Amino acid sequence: MHRPVAFLFDGEQIIPTLIATSLVTLFVMTALAYLLVRLFRHRLGKRSLFLAPLPFVIAVIGVPLWIRSQAPNSGSPRALPGAAFNGIVRRLPDYASFSLTGAAYFDNRLYIGSNVGLLEIENGSVARLFQMQKSDSVVSGPWFDRSDHLLWVMDEHTHELLNFNGSIWQRVAMPQPPKGYYSRGEVLEGIKPVGTNAGFWVAAAGGAWRWSATTRNWMVEPEPPPMSVDDSVLGALPIQGGIAYIVRHELLPFLLRPGQPFKSDTITLVNGSGPHELSVREGVSFLAEMWTVANASAYICDRDGRMLIVSPSEVTPIPTPGGCEAVAVDEQGNLVASFRGHGIFRFTGSEWRLLSSPMPGSGQGEYWAYVAINNDEIAYVTDAKPVVDEQTSHGRNMHWKRNAETAAWILWGERASKVKLN
Repeated sequence: MHRPVAFLFDGEQIIPTLIATSLVTLFVMTALAYLLVRLFRHRLGKRSLFLAPLPFVIAVIGVPLWIRSQAPNSGSPRALPGAAFNGIVRRLPDYASFSLTGAAYFDNRLYIGSNVGLLEIENGSVARLFQMQKSDSVVSGPWFDRSDHLLWVMDEHTHELLNFNGSIWQRVAMPQPPKGYYSRGEVLEGIKPVGTNAGFWVAAAGGAWRWSATTRNWMVEPEPPPMSVDDSVLGALPIQGGIAYIVRHELLPFLLRPGQPFKSDTITLVNGSGPHELSVREGVSFLAEMWTVANASAYICDRDGRMLIVSPSEVTPIPTPGGCEAVAVDEQGNLVASFRGHGIFRFTGSEWRLLSSPMPGSGQGEYWAYVAINNDEIAYVTDAKPVVDEQTSHGRNMHWKRNAETAAWILWGERASKVKLN
């Protein structure tokens, strides 16, 4: 099935295909016009000829209306009651399992991103569902912008950002990258914004920008120094008057096997004294997975679960209770992190303090994790990763499975409640 379709829409075949389609359409509409005239000829006589243009009129009016109805939503999302959520999830195709993409608190409410829209959680269940599109309403995020008091999400269908001030949604185009466009790989890579009390930043396609609530636009930050073709900027960390760029040198890190040598990420600080690469203590090689900024320092969790602290002078690995899987920042600007199978901790600058014991399933299987905190309440979210099913996969015939749970928990100290998502 796929090969004939690919052949028909190949660059060399597209013009003949369009001509053939137009001729077939014209033939069908002409046949319909003839049948209409013939059907009503005995009843209307010569007046039946006026029916001949009807199929063409319907096509001229209907086709543009249909095309317009299929256009992506370019405005605010539609808000659906929580009761509609379960039905939408049940209608997902088999190849698109329900997934979660992030968590954040905003105005004392918990919001969770998913592949059906943004979930607003109240009393342990979905109270509202914000859908960015009628279909394919996948969102990334959300992220809390403390400086401007906004909640941000990414509409993956249109590659646009939206912010929410509690009552009004605003759709915002992604900033224009230095080269003028986003490649397909850069769109798939997504973004990992960083918010502090001083602003909200995004990094993408080799550039970094800060959101200006005054102008409602993106303000460009100094660019990192020129890099080789295989290098890319993963993220931007605002620290003490400068921007620390996370630069990746490994071209295909997802193909690396455990223990295989690789090109380490580096950190380039751009400030008033010019760009310079920060040294890494103990010679640690790392591939950054997630990061945040807390109390004027940046923290990175790498692919192996290690944590590094980035200062204006160097990058330093720090001891942790376990393998880092998610990071967040509390209201006082302190780092909060979740560690596989060990629980959730707050870092006060000198020690880790346990906030919550590990949730059921923590540390078991492969999953992405997200954590958010609001006063004494913590949200812990996991999204199961697809992994190869070794027993049923042979050669190129690959099968996938999930060995972890997609779930969300709300924690108060040692008390925990599972969010109803089905």
